[in-house]
Amino acid sequence: EVTSLGYSDATDLVKHIKSKHIAVVYLAPGFSGVELGTLAKALEGVSVLTVCSVPTQVAGGVVLGFDLVGGKPKLLVHLKQAKKQDVELSSKVLKLVKVVG
Repeated sequence: EVTSLGYSDATDLVKHIKSKHIAVVYLAPGFSGVELGTLAKALEGVSVLTVCSVPTQVAGGVVLGFDLVGGKPKLLVHLKQAKKQDVELSSKVLKLVKVVG
């Protein structure tokens, strides 16, 4: 099931994730560094994969992101945040990614 939700604050998003048992959250471009940091902290202990298309957002606390390096797609992973969000990635996946945090 796919649904969209307007972002108001980290607390409301976490409540929604927990109540709907959401496994993956795509964060659209436009989040500030402060918002990402607040959200990353609020998601600690919540088993959810956060994903974005803006490479700099990964450093801000999003677990998985995408980048183009030399015209080739690259997966970025914030490994420390993945652990905080109880997201386990196999060693096969980790061989394909650039670890950011």
